[in-house]
Amino acid sequence: MKIENIEYPTISQSIMIPQALITLAASLCEHYGLAHQSGRVDTYLAGIRLFRIDGYRKYSPQMYEQGIVIIIQGRKIGHLNQYQFNYDPQQCLLVTTPYPIVCETFASFEQPLMGINIDFDITVISQLVTMIESQQQRRFNYEGSCGGGNNWDDTTYVPQCRTVIRSIARSS
Repeated sequence: MKIENIEYPTISQSIMIPQALITLAASLCEHYGLAHQSGRVDTYLAGIRLFRIDGYRKYSPQMYEQGIVIIIQGRKIGHLNQYQFNYDPQQCLLVTTPYPIVCETFASFEQPLMGINIDFDITVISQLVTMIESQQQRRFNYEGSCGGGNNWDDTTYVPQCRTVIRSIARSS
């Protein structure tokens, strides 16, 4: 895979994360000791981690577990074999099975990447899939899937982000 020759799309402004949400995420970073450093910390809510990166990082290998990654500010590009995932305030990353992913992070000290990891309990997910499949009388089509993706309904992204961040803030 030749990563150097990939063209990166610019982020369109079709979804704007409200400044109040960015401010709340920044205050959570401060509360959890990430105001002036990069890192990842567990929140008081089980299975939810807050992270902050304050500079550009080129192609760092990471192990992603099942879950969802929501970016509040900044941008990441994940590379998995021939697949490329762009995730930013407009697109979350859904990881359905553990994968080693090479990531490039776009952030600065003035505008750090801030986001949330939400773990999935695979047992509960399996039960939900089985229940949905039985109700729909058909199976999901997994053909061509690499176990990850970043499609998200634009009308729910910002409200869902707001709900998660406010939940973390209330538990702190």
